[in-house]
Amino acid sequence: MNSENIAWAILLMPLLAAVIIALFTQRDGKFSAQLSIAAIVIAFLVSLIIFFTIEAHEISIPWLSVGALR
Repeated sequence: MNSENIAWAILLMPLLAAVIIALFTQRDGKFSAQLSIAAIVIAFLVSLIIFFTIEAHEISIPWLSVGALR
């Protein structure tokens, strides 16, 4: 799985948890809370893995480029 697919999975993981909670676990508040927190924690950990993987390869990604300013 490439980094772009993993990035989409990170973005969609909380949405998937919300859909699962809305459709299946509305009545169980404790399980719903655990599911939503788990989705956020997993998304955070996977994003850290991607960050350090990109950092290890020393890929320069410009986040702001205006004229000659970088």
